Formats: sequence, structure tokens, C-alpha cells
Amino acid sequence: MKKLLALSISAILLVSTFSACQSKLPEDNSLVIENNYLAAECTESKMTSDGAGLYFCYSPYNLHYIDTDTQNASVLCSKPDCPHYVENPGMESLDCFAQMIYDQGESLYYYQEKLYYTILGGVQTDAVLAQANPTGTETKTLVKIQDALADTISAYQSSHPEAAVTGITPQILGVHNGKLYIKATVSYTISQNGTSAFQDQPVFLFYNCADGSVGQLENEEIKAQQDAGMPASAVLCGDRMICLFTLENKTAETLTAARENAYQLISVNLDSQKVDKTLNFDDVGIMEPHLTQSGDFYLTEDVTDSESHTRTYYEYSEELEKEGEYALDLNQFNSPWRLDNDLICTNGVLLENGEYDPESSEMTVIDLETQEIRTDTAPYSLGIVGDANGKVLACREMTRYFLLDGKSLSESPATVSPTPVEGLIPDPYLSIE
Repeated sequence: MKKLLALSISAILLVSTFSACQSKLPEDNSLVIENNYLAAECTESKMTSDGAGLYFCYSPYNLHYIDTDTQNASVLCSKPDCPHYVENPGMESLDCFAQMIYDQGESLYYYQEKLYYTILGGVQTDAVLAQANPTGTETKTLVKIQDALADTISAYQSSHPEAAVTGITPQILGVHNGKLYIKATVSYTISQNGTSAFQDQPVFLFYNCADGSVGQLENEEIKAQQDAGMPASAVLCGDRMICLFTLENKTAETLTAARENAYQLISVNLDSQKVDKTLNFDDVGIMEPHLTQSGDFYLTEDVTDSESHTRTYYEYSEELEKEGEYALDLNQFNSPWRLDNDLICTNGVLLENGEYDPESSEMTVIDLETQEIRTDTAPYSLGIVGDANGKVLACREMTRYFLLDGKSLSESPATVSPTPVEGLIPDPYLSIE
């Protein structure tokens, strides 16, 4: 059991997003290759990797491929003379694969030399699973998600006659044994007696990449929670799907009190479709499941009151036995996230005039094994977006992106040369010298 890590370091409200994953994809056909999980959990960041580079959607326009060796980016659109963007992507349309993935895509996943992605069409419920070559060519629709959910939706509406489907949001979780698993959230509006209520229903689907067949996860405990409309988040961990259902989502009764939510974690073996573990959490904050590319599973719990904001990392073994926990004061740290066995935070450098230096930032690295804390000053202000293939993808004010060596970053950020990724379409509304 690792000791509780309580830390306090001054920081600023620098907006950044962190991701957790192993620094190098293995070359064998292990569970990590199949999952290929990059935890770019910001909704503005859609990322996946082919082991040599990153497929990355960045604000405001397009899907790019970034070669992690050359540090060059290219837009994933093969259409000649395509401008790749319009000034108002939410209002104007453009026949560009790269922009479509950014503007309409819900998730992105690379598997066996193909890109799998989900998009939302012109009708709100017209969600599809589609496939393309990694160049963005030869795109084709594989499944209309609402067709795969027809029986589930019909059963729900038979018990809720006033329910109307208002949207379907699909999320690709990963692949196991050639099956692409998807969490599809069906959103309903229930009108009754002049009032409207909203309900989400999570459904777990799979698409067989070999024969194109579609099915649902056949497990009674999972189905009971999804039929009850319990909100869920999930990750694929080897041969298991780990689902975290929100049983109670309570708001704090007073400004000084913390939330006291209730969750149930259900781990299902994807081969037998039987439950191998159930965990219950009562009187807790906001919990989320996470998975590193090395297959390490952990939960985070955020607790907020009027004076503090704390995030606790709960680390688990393969048997889902809790092995350790690390508590971090987020009033002091800025959005720490796990990278291998480190927690990495960015903090601003405070100048004498009370403002923060736009040209530099502090990088605080916390070794979870030794509990050693190290802080260095980097010659640029940045936020980490994700990492893969031994490189960390970082951004400076969402205008310039850098690929940094992960090992050098954790050892001494000040020695890393901030060479920008070349070839990204610049944001015309933001500029940085």
C-alpha cells in the first residue's frame, strides 16, 4: 500500500488538459495494441495513434497527422485545392474529411491500418460509425447507430410513452478480439403534464471488424443499470469492460459542504460476458475511470467546497483491489494528470508586478513511487494535451504545438527545446509571436 501523498505548491489558473498513457506502443499483439487508448479526455481533443504518429484534432478546424519523428503535421484530406476550413465551421459546410472529423466527429480510433470514427449527421439522431483509410480517403459508413439501437429504444419508449429521442452520442472505447466496442448514449425528452424531463440511457455495442455484424453487451447487471437510465462512463482494460454507473448525483446542500454521490463499478469479462468484479462507492465526490496505455486502471475523485478543490487518484491492481491513493490540492496545483508513474503539473511563473510570465512556466513532477517532488522552469508557457510514441504533445495558448521527449520532460523540462510542430493550419482568430 502506497502512502497518502498530500502536496501544496502555488499555481495559477492556467487552462490546460492532461492525458495519461504509456510513452511507447508495444510491437506485439497485446491488449495495449488492441485498446490503443490515448486519454485525451478534453472534448476538444480527438486523438489516436498508429504507433508512429498521432491523429489529432485541434481547435479550431481540422484533423491532422503528426509524425512524431519529423515533428511535421499534414492535414488528413486528399481533395485537391481544398482550403480545409471555413471561417464559421458551425454554420458553413465544406466537403473536407479533416474538417468533418473535427466538426461532427464524436470519437476517433486507429485499428489495423484503418481509422474508425463516429459522426453526427444533419439530423440530431443520425449518428453513424464509419471507416476511412488513414489518408482520409475511401470513407464509408459501417453502421447507423440508431438502427443498431432500434429494439432498445422501442423497449424504453414502450415503458415511457412520452419519451422522444433527441440525440445519440457514440463513443469508441476500444477493440478486443477484433470487436470494436462503443458506448452509445441515447438522450430522451419526456414530456408530461406540461413539463419536460431529460433522461440519458447508455448502451454498450460492439462492431465485428471481420464480418460487419453488430451486437450489444449481453450482461444482465449492465442492462439493468442502462435500462434504469443510470449515467455511465467506461474503459476497456484488456479482456474487460469496466463501467462506472452514477447511482446518485447529489448537489452539495451548502456552499461549504462537499457532494455525496453514489457509484457502482461493474467489471465485465468480454469473452464470457460475465461480471468478475463489482465495487460500490457511497458518499463520494465526482468519480471518473481512467486507463493508461500500459493497462493500469485507476479512478479519480474530485471533491469541491467553498475553500478547497481536491483530486484523489485511486490506483488498482489487475484484480481491481485498491493499491494506493494520492490526494492533490487543486487549489495549489493546476490540473495534474498521470503520465506513467508521474503526476505532471504546469504552474505559471509569477512576476513582480503580480502578473504571470507569458514566456515561461514551472513544471512540477511528482514521482508516485518515491513521492519525490521536483519543479523546473521551462522557457515557454504550455499545457499538455496528450502523449504517445515516446513524445508529449503540448500546446501554447492553443496556437502552437510542440512534441517534447517525455523522458527529458520528466527529468528536466528546462532543457527541452520548444520546436513547434510544422504544418498545422493556424487559427486566424488567435496569434502569438
